[in-house]
Amino acid sequence: MGTRFVIWAHSGHLTNGDGTYPPLGSYLRRFYANDYYVLGFSFNQGSFQARQFNPNGLQRTLTDLSTLTPFLAKPAPAESIDWYLAQTNVKTFIVDFRLSHKNDEMNEWLSAPHQMRSIGAFYATNAAANFYAPTLVGRQYDGLFFIDSTTRARPNPSVKNVDPTQ
Repeated sequence: MGTRFVIWAHSGHLTNGDGTYPPLGSYLRRFYANDYYVLGFSFNQGSFQARQFNPNGLQRTLTDLSTLTPFLAKPAPAESIDWYLAQTNVKTFIVDFRLSHKNDEMNEWLSAPHQMRSIGAFYATNAAANFYAPTLVGRQYDGLFFIDSTTRARPNPSVKNVDPTQ
């Protein structure tokens, strides 16, 4: 009792979301109730790494995976969640939505769908707009960690299928 732990995963896996394939977060919420705090991640611009999206289907084995490649993300489009957070001009912060219950206007905004960036293992520069999805941010997360400009993780040279340049 009283043990705390952190699960680090893609925001989409940790949400309170539901649907055909409920994410891990929906099970954690059911088990831990309000003791489970979903802190999602948002950024405005910068670099990251992912595998080049293959429109002909996802690869089947680790040896088939494309190289982990650096990508650049342009500033978030106007009126996306990421854009709104960038408008604060604060470079790094956490916003706690559990405190919003005191503000009706904020609750209304948090309950409405807004576009939010969602990049996972795969990405395609020529389809950047496809990596935004309508999100009920106040329902899926308890808070967001925001970074204005992110940078790619440093590649580990011992790992195969990683572009060590750039």
